Amino acid sequence: MPKVLLYSDNDFFAGCENMIAVLMNDAHFRDKYNAILYYRKSALYEEGLADRLDSLLSCKGLPLIALRRSKLPLAIRYKFFARVTLRLMSIFLMPVTFIFNALMLAAHFLLSGKDTIIINNGGYPGAQGCRQAAVVARLVGFRKIIMVVNNTAQPPKGFFKILGKLYDTMVFWSVDKIITGSEITGLALRRTRGLESSKSLVIPNGINAGRFEAVHVAGRRTKVFKSGNSINFSIIGLHESRKGHLVLLKALNEVTSRRPDLHHRIKVSIEGQGDLSKVLEKFVDENNLSASVVFHKHVENISRFYMDTDVLIHPSLFSEDLPNVISEAMLFGIPTIGSNIAGIPSQISDGINGFLLKPGDHIALSQRMETLIDNSEMLNAMSVECVAKFNMEFGSEVAVGRYIDIIEENK
Repeated sequence: MPKVLLYSDNDFFAGCENMIAVLMNDAHFRDKYNAILYYRKSALYEEGLADRLDSLLSCKGLPLIALRRSKLPLAIRYKFFARVTLRLMSIFLMPVTFIFNALMLAAHFLLSGKDTIIINNGGYPGAQGCRQAAVVARLVGFRKIIMVVNNTAQPPKGFFKILGKLYDTMVFWSVDKIITGSEITGLALRRTRGLESSKSLVIPNGINAGRFEAVHVAGRRTKVFKSGNSINFSIIGLHESRKGHLVLLKALNEVTSRRPDLHHRIKVSIEGQGDLSKVLEKFVDENNLSASVVFHKHVENISRFYMDTDVLIHPSLFSEDLPNVISEAMLFGIPTIGSNIAGIPSQISDGINGFLLKPGDHIALSQRMETLIDNSEMLNAMSVECVAKFNMEFGSEVAVGRYIDIIEENK
């Protein structure tokens, strides 16, 4: 049976790891290939793996070195001095860590069959370990090297700009294809980093419906909104600036100030936590929004959370591709109000299954929220359109089939 090696270098099992779970859990993929996952060993990452994978027997953590902020004790993790010190250490020790990790990857890759490797990168340049894995895989003789880039590529900058361009040349020489979730993100990678168009491929991330409880999926899909109903607007994701949580809270403040009669009909559920959690909580307190906002730091049952969501808000400001959370919401029949950036317009058809907005425009967001509160028929129609679009474009079977096509190509 042919081997397919998957590789990831992340501190935790984030949304960008979705296709790893989809491929490893897919029965057809497992019947066709001996799939093995290598990852940088991390207790937090392994916790996510255990939650998302049906079996961990084909997974192996590698003792790679990564000097990242997440390694610092929580008490000092966000302190300026600690962050600067860690950054200087990482630069000073880079030659040592680079060589050690390269040798570690080469040793394990040589034992893995050298057939096909799929490298899952959060963005580009993304994780140093992912770019390094591509070069090492080419040097040890892998037949096919595929990299998946999940966020918009960033242009080279700073003191190491020239070295970065040279390293890009090595990485792009090494890979056979770089897969992005949307054409916009692939275009950014070609324009900002110089990737050849022949090596760029778009495959939207697939969502495994089996991950979610069928009773909750059905419960949300069959929900019918009536005039006067209260509406639960939810936002899901790390509390970091690029996700736009403050845009939502400003929109909530705007709409309730403009329409005091809506106070009792609006609920905002904020899932997750992160660097901005305290800032968000402070904004809620200072603007007297606590009656409308609920923070869910850890959601035990994400299926139930989706079922209780009437409208998803995804007001990202930058660094996106094709957010899994929007595709997951479509599975449940949940319309999304999202930013008109990256691949989001390929998920949201404006006015059909949700709304698209200029990033950061909290006034427009407040107006769209108001529209859906006042128009239950539109909300019901959008819910139906979401399910139809999901079934046609974003089911896991579609994505897995396209990955198999790429693996089998030119065999």
